[in-house]
Amino acid sequence: MSPVADATRPAPAARDDAPRAMLAGLRVVEVAGLVAGPYCGRILAALGADVVKVEPPGLGDPARRREPFLGGRTGPEDSALFFSLNCNKRGVTLDVGQPAGRALLGRLLERADVLIEDLAPDRKAEVGIDAASLGRLNRALVAVSITPFGVTGPWRNYRAYELQVFHAGGEGYLLPNGLALELFPERPPLKIGGLPAQYQAGLSAAAAVAAALIARAGDGLGQSIDLAQRDVQLVLSCMALQRYTDGVLEHRTTRSFRYGGVLPCADGYVALLTLEQRQWEGLVAMMDNPEWTRDERFRDPIRRAEHGAEINRKLRAWSRTHTVAEVLARARRHGVPVGQFHSPADVCESRHERERGFFQEVPHHELGFIRTPTFPFRFSATPAMLRKGAPRLGEHNRAVYQDELGLSAEELAKLVSAGVI
Repeated sequence: MSPVADATRPAPAARDDAPRAMLAGLRVVEVAGLVAGPYCGRILAALGADVVKVEPPGLGDPARRREPFLGGRTGPEDSALFFSLNCNKRGVTLDVGQPAGRALLGRLLERADVLIEDLAPDRKAEVGIDAASLGRLNRALVAVSITPFGVTGPWRNYRAYELQVFHAGGEGYLLPNGLALELFPERPPLKIGGLPAQYQAGLSAAAAVAAALIARAGDGLGQSIDLAQRDVQLVLSCMALQRYTDGVLEHRTTRSFRYGGVLPCADGYVALLTLEQRQWEGLVAMMDNPEWTRDERFRDPIRRAEHGAEINRKLRAWSRTHTVAEVLARARRHGVPVGQFHSPADVCESRHERERGFFQEVPHHELGFIRTPTFPFRFSATPAMLRKGAPRLGEHNRAVYQDELGLSAEELAKLVSAGVI
């Protein structure tokens, strides 16, 4: 979903009666770009942690150059992806490839509780954020490394994007299925849209950090967390993997249900799944008991599976004569599992999500308010809140390097001139 700009109102004033933040006082350093690491940082920041995002000077996080852009602009402060992922954070620039940059990163980490990083394993020691170096620097630090394939194993230094990570987990091999498989039986494996593997990895990383912080509360010691994005996908594909260990190799036809699936309606699409006999009977009643359903070939699940293509043709002929709302209403009356395919507009304007407060309007430094997604969890006493928008590139350099680390204005100017900051 692309955040929606609304420049008609001023940014809200700070409130003294705001709910207490769960992670207030927690100091986090984020050395990560694009999605997985920043999403982990976004969660911690929304729960009250002070997240300092470290970006390379000049270009910054690659997400700054990713579409879609807000307000018809294409600058580094206008990427909807970057804005959504980096709300509540402070931002500094730092070239960790230079010795002076590594020294400043070390000073940040000496004061930090958590490090989020996504550097390749062969670069961690070079930058001074491998497990051994971090242990000498700050024994209480919880450091999560988010990489495509982990910091061990023969693939540890492989680079990957969403496409490779998603398919490395095996789930893509099972797609497409259902109606798509019936219509295009020779179609190659597909990846679902968006960046699900990245967001799932970021959410998993945040959970791992929370667990490590709980452990630290007991003995005062931090630890390193090795999170492989591919392993997250393997967990999500665990049923197919379990079946393989039982001697069954799943593929698109074994995963597909032989009838039902995606059905076209007069104004959209629905998904239908009738795994149980009572659900099939409800489907028959939902369609007003058409004559063809009394055919002996459709009396039991095994026979229906054998004639799934014929059933699907008849189901589609029926569904095309009804609207999505009509199909859903009938399905509810007869206990038939049917789901609607929602467009982005449906989701953004959903009364259900509006009442749950899933979308929040966050102030942008120039465009007013930006409506952006929040989180799938709700805390009653310590809610996750997006209080401010994403930082401009290097916006907090002076506050962090001068006010907090004690650099003089002259030292900061020299580092800027040398391309370190």
